[in-house]
Amino acid sequence: METQEWLPVAQFTGSDADMETNLLLARLDAEGITATRFPILTPAAILGPVADQPIVILVPADEQEKAQMVIAQYQSDTPE
Repeated sequence: METQEWLPVAQFTGSDADMETNLLLARLDAEGITATRFPILTPAAILGPVADQPIVILVPADEQEKAQMVIAQYQSDTPE
């Protein structure tokens, strides 16, 4: 079995991190890009007020360039 390398392409922290992570994951999925998050469950969901740990979005190495283009477009489309 071949091991696939996963690379980080985005990171979110703070009280909106879970929501922002899920929105970006949905956008990547809509573009046909395989993506996952780490940790799977946010610390805030488990521990309450602990929201400082970042949530990282990872994609397979061979999809990193396409993911970065989609993320750049997503960020330009999304108001602050």
